[in-house]
Amino acid sequence: MKRSVFCGVATALITPFKNDASVDYKAYRKLVKEQVDGGADALVTFGTTGEGSTLSVSEKLSLLEVALGEADGKVPVIAASGSNDYYKALSLSKAAAKMGASALLVVTPYYNKTSDNGLIRHFFNIADAVSAPVIIYDVPPRTGVKISAETYKKLALHENIAGSKKADGDIGALMEAQAATGEELSFYCGCDELFLPFLSCGAKGCVSVLSNVYLKQTKRIYELYKAGDNGGAYNAQISVYGLIRALFAETNPIPVKYLAKKCGIAKNVLRPPLCKLSYKARRLLDKEIDLFTGGEKV
Repeated sequence: MKRSVFCGVATALITPFKNDASVDYKAYRKLVKEQVDGGADALVTFGTTGEGSTLSVSEKLSLLEVALGEADGKVPVIAASGSNDYYKALSLSKAAAKMGASALLVVTPYYNKTSDNGLIRHFFNIADAVSAPVIIYDVPPRTGVKISAETYKKLALHENIAGSKKADGDIGALMEAQAATGEELSFYCGCDELFLPFLSCGAKGCVSVLSNVYLKQTKRIYELYKAGDNGGAYNAQISVYGLIRALFAETNPIPVKYLAKKCGIAKNVLRPPLCKLSYKARRLLDKEIDLFTGGEKV
């Protein structure tokens, strides 16, 4: 059985931008520090929530340097180093591992939509080339690629492929993948609203968007479940369910950037083609924030 990179809550960090859409490293450093001090079990840099698809390689490596420096070995720092271009993914994965990333989150190659054999070669070749363990990022709604249980079974044979973040919202697919791989892979929930159901089906934790702002409340779900308080864990999940749904009313990270601005964490600035939250979605999120906080100012 391979060792899990983390158990619990990994925050999929937003990337704060200045008004001109350049990276706000000062705000990022503060966010990382607050996450570490607040008890995050791991951090994920420049993933989907961090708008990694619009960041340059130099920006990504600078963000990783900040995260590693602030984390200072206290929590794992996971670099989202995937791409639909194998050579780009390989190069960034090597660089991130050399810098000291605890693990690499490697997305399935999007748009190209390769075969199962192509997927296996892609992940095997990257895993062969780096010392840091690889976590597969399985997110069919964004990539158009779905990893079958049979492919997971083959991927699990590689000693350096440690797990998978499943963001397909499919509990059945999770169970099929686990049945195929035994205990060779650690599976992580990639959908905040399904954190507790995934835990109940054997997942090791969650890569969370919500925890950028409400880390304590997100961790509470995990802590209560691990303590055997299923009723308490259910109540903790339900208490944030409406807020989570509002956070995904439009494409992530548009809503969480709005929430981060309300909480003084980062400016509500996104890189095109993403744009600010619509009026309708903003009203929904404001309503859910008020319900969650009891009307108190966030």
